[in-house]
Amino acid sequence: MQEFDDDDENSDIEEEEGSLLDFDNFIKKFGKDYGYGGKLDQIRERELKRVHGAVYLDYTGAGVYQESQVRKCNDLLLDFLLGNTHSVNPSSKKTEELVEHIRTQVLSFFNTTATEYSVIFTSGATNSLHIIGEIFPWTKNSKYYYLSECHNSVIGIREYAYRYGGGFRAVNEEDLPSSGTFEVSYSETSPFFNPNHTFSLFAFPAEDNFAGVKYPLHWIKDVQNGFFNDWLVALDAAAFVPTNPLDLSQVHPDFVSLSFYKMFGFPTGIGALLVRNAVVGVLDKVYWGGGTVSLASELTRFNKFHSRPSSKFEDGTINFQAIACIGIGLDTLQSLGMHAIQKHVAAVTALLYDGLSSLYHSNGMPLVEVYGKHALKDPSVQGGVLSMNLKRPDGSYIGYYTVQVDSARANVHLRTGCHCVPGACRKYLNQPKEVYEELWKQKDSCSDSIDSYKGIPLGGVRASMGYLTSFEDITRFIDFLRGYLDKE
Repeated sequence: MQEFDDDDENSDIEEEEGSLLDFDNFIKKFGKDYGYGGKLDQIRERELKRVHGAVYLDYTGAGVYQESQVRKCNDLLLDFLLGNTHSVNPSSKKTEELVEHIRTQVLSFFNTTATEYSVIFTSGATNSLHIIGEIFPWTKNSKYYYLSECHNSVIGIREYAYRYGGGFRAVNEEDLPSSGTFEVSYSETSPFFNPNHTFSLFAFPAEDNFAGVKYPLHWIKDVQNGFFNDWLVALDAAAFVPTNPLDLSQVHPDFVSLSFYKMFGFPTGIGALLVRNAVVGVLDKVYWGGGTVSLASELTRFNKFHSRPSSKFEDGTINFQAIACIGIGLDTLQSLGMHAIQKHVAAVTALLYDGLSSLYHSNGMPLVEVYGKHALKDPSVQGGVLSMNLKRPDGSYIGYYTVQVDSARANVHLRTGCHCVPGACRKYLNQPKEVYEELWKQKDSCSDSIDSYKGIPLGGVRASMGYLTSFEDITRFIDFLRGYLDKE
């Protein structure tokens, strides 16, 4: 198998004896990590009846909910009369009590408290990132730096920096420290020099959407504790927190964006922006509406914001019925434990990588080209996402759109394209700089049928594993891929 890995030259991988596709071999190696001590099969049989017959490997696109989550949520909504907040009537007060309980539960899930962070409910991770762009105190001297492998929703924040006359730049992993304190040189030519000490922003994903590479969380402290103290850090945690514990008592990003449906599948349309209370005072809210103000005049430019951050930044009526069900989803994950989920996902990801490593055409050419850091076999740097492209015996690429259509017919649920991470596509696929400018008139979406440019893939095939992925899901997917062997 061909591997495109930033750390290939540093990896020293020994061939394992016995394929992990043999269940006994797999259990021998990963028995302590896989399946939650035998609970997985029971959960899937009881809770995922609708999934039977399907191979679902799109957990980074959307999590899979358990049937009992929906029943419990329905029971909750049937048992209580919930009403719009911002009032003292009984239904309003009950809703406020429930919402506040969920805020506390969210903070507890990430091992922090209301003393350190505020929970702002949003429609999802993209909305959370949009809010960061809107409330950040931009000036003409502000800088916005983001990792090249960031999601489009993170990159889009740069439009605010540009509007205010500030600068922006995509940075590579190699530009950032591997350990220790983030260092910048004191000179006007330094990209991190800010003569007026206005606030600047650095954003990166805890795990990227395209290849599932995990990035060092110590970057948060390194940037915050750099030469200047005016850099804030936004952590895109949407792809990370469904399968990894995030401990906000150990790392302290100024902003954290996430979507709950990616974590536990139901309900959709609800996410959160966690804001570190220490930076709330410098944030600059412009638009206000609904219950974000305690007093306002229609005659003069007067308004008074709520002092509480969640009330100040949640415009309009929050999605209180969906919020009421978040606790049920969090309880579902915590019943297994996030550390156990992390180990399980690492096990099935290793199984998939091992299986792909066995797929060769009869002429010895590999079927699969894999992107990321899977070759290191280190779950601390590689998450449960495996992006790939398939190749013919002559080495040419099989279009990812073809694979998408074929997999859909086989009831194998994958995702293809760049997954809203153009920097990763350019990096792993060696795309020329002009590719997007030349194709923008032709392409309608990331997943349309235009999947190559002069023989170079415009994206890849992504399999993303989740906390309910089974051994059989992986082996059935491998069997599906075998159908491409020796096909011209």
